Amino acid sequence: MKKVPLNLLLLCIFALATPAMADFTSADSAKAKSYCQGNFLGTTVYVENPIEASDKAIVEIAKKIKSAVEAQANLSSSKNKAASGKIENTSSYFATSQISSNLTLSGFQSIESPKRLNNGTYELKGYVCTKDVAGPYHNEQRTLKESMERAERAKDWNKIQDYWNEFNSIQIMLEVLRVDSKYFAAAEKIYENFKANCSVKLHWKPEKKTAYSEIAYSKLSGSKMGTSDCKGKDIMLVYSGAEPECISRGGPYGCTYQPSLRITSCKGEQLDILPNPATIKSFGDKKEIADERMQNKLRTADFWNEWEQKINQWRPQCE
Repeated sequence: MKKVPLNLLLLCIFALATPAMADFTSADSAKAKSYCQGNFLGTTVYVENPIEASDKAIVEIAKKIKSAVEAQANLSSSKNKAASGKIENTSSYFATSQISSNLTLSGFQSIESPKRLNNGTYELKGYVCTKDVAGPYHNEQRTLKESMERAERAKDWNKIQDYWNEFNSIQIMLEVLRVDSKYFAAAEKIYENFKANCSVKLHWKPEKKTAYSEIAYSKLSGSKMGTSDCKGKDIMLVYSGAEPECISRGGPYGCTYQPSLRITSCKGEQLDILPNPATIKSFGDKKEIADERMQNKLRTADFWNEWEQKINQWRPQCE
């Protein structure tokens, strides 16, 4: 996640905490900090009926949290726009929707009972501990981090992007609360690996260049394969199946052909073997006819889509 400049983030936090700073005495703040063993978010409310004071204070604190999260999300979007030239509002959307739908404030505390003022209204100073507010979001981040790990093992790249967007939105909430994430470093590492793999290129390397390998190359051209030298983290698609085997016992020719594809590193280390399709067969009065029919069957075979999907697992679709 791209960090918002500290001074801007502190402005959000300051705006969130200002009512508490303005109305809480030093003794009030010390009491809240002692109870929370850390940071707290507080507010002061005035009501006609003291029974309503706690509910109103909780609502006010929730509103301030939501407002700060929205401001933080907008700042993040503005920073991304400046860097990339376009608005990337995914995290902003997730953040505001997550907070709007899931925010609950458990553990509400008051400095003292509602205090009756001279004008007849009641004053209540209330607060919540930021660690208590952050608790459910920490749990959500843990679940999302574990989901990212499973998606990485399965090479399910689209899910990694989706999980990261949601994880990032929760990170905005934790930053507003000034609570460190236990899982950010691990999730960010998975996402950085995902982005690094986006630059992986595919290289076509038939064991022998024939009309059949050319058909295979054309059928898989959607994978944007190159024929240049393989370097770094790039991968090679090694195609087997140079020519069909054709036999004639004095009559028509019967031919069989078995296409095969291996995925290897640039150094030749085998990474994956694609499922072999059923052996293709063709017949013809002449070998040339059987060969032509075999090529037509190869072009229209139904295994190419399966191969294409398998290949794409080795190269994230990051566009």
